[in-house]
Amino acid sequence: MVVGGSGGSRIISAVAQTIIRAMLFNQTIKEAVDAPRFHNQFIPNVTEYETSVPKTIVQALQTQYHQTFSGITKQASVVQALTHMEDGFIHGNSDFRRKTSTYPAGY
Repeated sequence: MVVGGSGGSRIISAVAQTIIRAMLFNQTIKEAVDAPRFHNQFIPNVTEYETSVPKTIVQALQTQYHQTFSGITKQASVVQALTHMEDGFIHGNSDFRRKTSTYPAGY
């Protein structure tokens, strides 16, 4: 698996969430890259979440872990990922959050 991103301080959380979803939750690379994201910078101690996250998850995190949340439409980070699957094919996805279009250059 190869994962990279852009987006300043949000790169680490975006890449980590993509890897966790693909490797631990067995999501496809498309599902992992396209999934809603969270980001917490710790200063300020506010967790950004994409508003496509189910409200029940946000409410549970607020209630159980006393998190402060701020909803955003799309996170500023952008991730591209490739994974070599057991079927011998390389599967990839470019983040829909990217502001400019991306087209495969071929490989």
